[in-house]
Amino acid sequence: MHNTMTGRSLRSAVRYRTHATATLAAVLMAGVALPAMAGTLRPAPMEPTVPAPYTPAPVATAAHWEGGYAGFTMGYNFRGRDRVRLAPAPPGVIGTMRVRGALLGVQGGYNWQNGSTVFGVEAALNLTRTRDAITDGPASASMRINPVADLRGRVGWAINDGLLYAAGGLSVGRIQYSASDGLTSDINSTYNRLGYTVGLGYEQQIGNNWSMRGEYSYTQYRGRNLTDGVHTTRATPDFHSVRVGLNRRF
Repeated sequence: MHNTMTGRSLRSAVRYRTHATATLAAVLMAGVALPAMAGTLRPAPMEPTVPAPYTPAPVATAAHWEGGYAGFTMGYNFRGRDRVRLAPAPPGVIGTMRVRGALLGVQGGYNWQNGSTVFGVEAALNLTRTRDAITDGPASASMRINPVADLRGRVGWAINDGLLYAAGGLSVGRIQYSASDGLTSDINSTYNRLGYTVGLGYEQQIGNNWSMRGEYSYTQYRGRNLTDGVHTTRATPDFHSVRVGLNRRF
């Protein structure tokens, strides 16, 4: 009985040792395998990202305006105001002439440019139908301004392909003027008169050295006393203008 129990105890001890040895071996193998597996499961290193080279945004530059140009203009003169008064009275005041009419002209000039600042000089010749006539009973008056020649300076600011400018200078107009009381007096005079002209405009380049422009201006001529020896009146011609033009730069 004692020997039998001893044999069983020995067999149990052998099995326990065998199991323990196997468990220890498994633990040791796991300890070796896990780090190796961990090494194989690491994410692959990412390639470094190279930033794109910095490219500054393009800076808008003023268009080139320097040089000579020539072109033509068409437009309309309006709202002239000339108060006709024959002295001595009667008849006195006949009324107010408000000359108006179309114009067609040519111009040429030269621009200089410093950065965005543009300045230059321009000469123009315009043929016009600027006129008016009034009556008051037997009395009457009429005026016509044609042609008109201008010599102006210009200064402007270039904005991208456009040019905002102011202009001013001298103007010479040929004046045909008449006034009559319808009875004893008849004033008729044709003469050239010097005056001034000022204006504001905008010109836009449209490619191939062409540009278009729009402009408002005001022109006034020096007054002049006219007489026929019986009556006297003072002519004061002026007018406002709106114009569009086309220029070729060269």
